[in-house]
Amino acid sequence: MRELVFKAWCKELGMSNIFGIGSYPTWGKLKEETLPHWTQKCKFMQFTGIEYNFHEYFDDDVCLLTIPTKDGKTEIIKGIVEFMVGSFFLNEIGGKNRKWIFSEVATMSIESKHCVIYLGNIHDNPELLEDK
Repeated sequence: MRELVFKAWCKELGMSNIFGIGSYPTWGKLKEETLPHWTQKCKFMQFTGIEYNFHEYFDDDVCLLTIPTKDGKTEIIKGIVEFMVGSFFLNEIGGKNRKWIFSEVATMSIESKHCVIYLGNIHDNPELLEDK
């Protein structure tokens, strides 16, 4: 079983280091005795297990996805990575409110000319949630 990996975002401190459950946190202020305090102030984002185009994808990341259309063209959609129903999904922002299993999106991108482009996360870049 793989180690669960998270990163934490706190408004007052910004993005933290990445740490794993069961290992000593690399973020000095996040220790077992202070965890309840930080869980009230921070948002923890789980690693999806996917690294693509030199980026590790976490919960709450926003990216662009190029997908094929039925007429042989491509469509670019913007989505947010979210954990739901036991898996990570890429949920379209605005538009048709479509969802894709994120691991399939990454596999499809690697095996075809279509790609996933990391834009940021909703905590550092809340404007990415706007439907444009």
